[in-house]
Amino acid sequence: MKQFFLIAAILFCVVNARATDPLTAPYVPSVDTNCAHAQYSTTSWLTDWTQKVRQDSGTNPGNACYLSGSTALHGTQNEFVDFQVHYHDSGSGTTGLKITVGNFVQSSPGSYTISSATTPPPKIIVYREAYMDVTIKSATSATFYNSTGYYPDILIPAVDPYWGQTTNAWPYTVSAGNNQSAWVDVLIPSGAPAGYYLGSVLVQSGCPGSCVTVATMPVVIAVWQWPSAGYMPATPTLKTEMSEFGYNGLCTQMYSPNSTSGTTLCNNYSTAGSNDEGVTLTDVDGDVLMKDHRFDSGISNNIYPQSGSFAYYTSLMGPVMGGSSYNSGCTHSTSYCAILPNSVDNTKEFQSAGNVYSAPIYSNWQSNFVTNGWGTAGTLPLFDYLCDEPPNGCSWATLIANASTRHGYLTPGIPELVTTDLVTATTNSAQNSIDILVVLTNVLEPQGGPLQNLANYVTWLSGSTDSIPRQFWGYNDCTSGGSCANNVVGTGVTHPNKAIDGYPAANRAMEWMLYLHGQSGELYYAADICMVPTSQGAFCGYPYMTTYDPWKSVYYSGMWGDGTLVYAGSTASCSGCGGNTSADNYMGAGVTTPLILPSLRLKLLRDGVQDYEYLYKLNALGYGSTVNTQLTSWITNTYTFETTGSGLNAARVALGNFMHALSYPAGQSSPAPSRSGLMLAKSGR
Repeated sequence: MKQFFLIAAILFCVVNARATDPLTAPYVPSVDTNCAHAQYSTTSWLTDWTQKVRQDSGTNPGNACYLSGSTALHGTQNEFVDFQVHYHDSGSGTTGLKITVGNFVQSSPGSYTISSATTPPPKIIVYREAYMDVTIKSATSATFYNSTGYYPDILIPAVDPYWGQTTNAWPYTVSAGNNQSAWVDVLIPSGAPAGYYLGSVLVQSGCPGSCVTVATMPVVIAVWQWPSAGYMPATPTLKTEMSEFGYNGLCTQMYSPNSTSGTTLCNNYSTAGSNDEGVTLTDVDGDVLMKDHRFDSGISNNIYPQSGSFAYYTSLMGPVMGGSSYNSGCTHSTSYCAILPNSVDNTKEFQSAGNVYSAPIYSNWQSNFVTNGWGTAGTLPLFDYLCDEPPNGCSWATLIANASTRHGYLTPGIPELVTTDLVTATTNSAQNSIDILVVLTNVLEPQGGPLQNLANYVTWLSGSTDSIPRQFWGYNDCTSGGSCANNVVGTGVTHPNKAIDGYPAANRAMEWMLYLHGQSGELYYAADICMVPTSQGAFCGYPYMTTYDPWKSVYYSGMWGDGTLVYAGSTASCSGCGGNTSADNYMGAGVTTPLILPSLRLKLLRDGVQDYEYLYKLNALGYGSTVNTQLTSWITNTYTFETTGSGLNAARVALGNFMHALSYPAGQSSPAPSRSGLMLAKSGR
């Protein structure tokens, strides 16, 4: 009899597990799938992240009036999911276009609302996409659109999520025959239960007066359960570092757009006591924005102490390093608010005033970081950027000598980072002088191959200099387009890229490649190189050299957007804006504090970092073969992968479904756990 009741109890649990899985058919929200019905419009449609709809090209495909079923969005707790809303003017122009997004609501089997309220920190952010006139192709290959035209890139929030300011994003006038798109971010709260969430997009014209409804389109988000009832970590597992923001560059574009002086403009920052402090405060704001996109960034060395007290550094960087202070109790009226809760810096570049290096300075940095709880000796986020691309950045002899000296300062010491590959470093006897080896993607695996021997990197990783654990990172640059020279179109190169006229899948693929090769970090050299009206920035103006304006051109090193992933939103109207008669970056009368604006490419970069979390987590749980199956479903090698985004999407959905089924085993149909045969597992990650 006891056996009977035990079997009955087991059967009840199995049936109950099947019944309560919130992503099963009974709980799928019902939506109208007939795009010819009145709530829809032939002028409006929806897409996911996989398309860049140009301002001057593209119309409604006719079957994209909703995102549900096979086109539903997918994500997990504490992850950003995103989609786009597109409008095409089919007449003589549209005035007062406005796009808004409502709450996302789960009504069964649970009850939960992802609110569209703009109170901090917001969960839903609607951006108007602004366009870059790509007048010369970055490159011609399978990872680029291979055409000139007006591409979306600059993202203007309807309500600034950091200070709560209402911008001039909407309503907006659309010229005859043109398109206008919106990018929508939805941050799934860490406490949101798994299941389906139904929301809607409202497209209107004629605003702000008598707004006329153009279309109401449903959007469904399927929320997977992160393992062990947890959520995606706020601090990325993949170490990320944006080398720096340019000194004064953002301030130039914020306070005097199109200016060519820009040397003292940062003192306009509202709480700055000096220009140096204004630079610092602006860069700290940029650091928070980058962290919300799951990427750390270096900041101005104006606050880096050479010795003595770290009080000023800690007062500015403490909330950023620790994360929670920018979220807990944050109000737009009192402080700059972050979006992503509790994200902490996992990398921070060591710098010192005047680039002076000594044992006391190293010791002072380490002790202050440890005192503030930003890691322990040997595990700090700190690193020293020892040399960039030797022998160009420094000679090999200098690199080896400096590394030897600095490794002697502390035990364990601060890691020394160098951008080179293991083959070149070993040839020059420098492999034991480097702690963080950052390898250019198309050097690790050049076009046509072969891939460098990854086993050698595994062996190198197992070594150590002065008790410092070694790390293997990656990066890409203008060579991913095949040309690093302005007015020279690259050809034939198909590695991941960060170009405005690159395919979205190519913009997002880099982090998958890093996982594939067992790399634990990603470096990129700059976020705003084209903001600076001197030095490198002077070369960003093609073909607008005489009317320097980053909103018109960020063409640098032969690539549209190379080194520029953010833009400045200014409070300066046309008058007094340094000759920029169009005042493109004027944010409207509702904005009194200038903004740092993300690019569409930065969103795709963030999405790639989030993808890495799925790959890493499932492999860590022992499902490496499942991960490998999905990797190889759309990636052949670093320069051969499915470029429309459908392959990446399918792989991500398969991984998410598998992960979700770990919490609802009745639905588990994937293979039994097995370790990955790729480099990732070999390196013990």
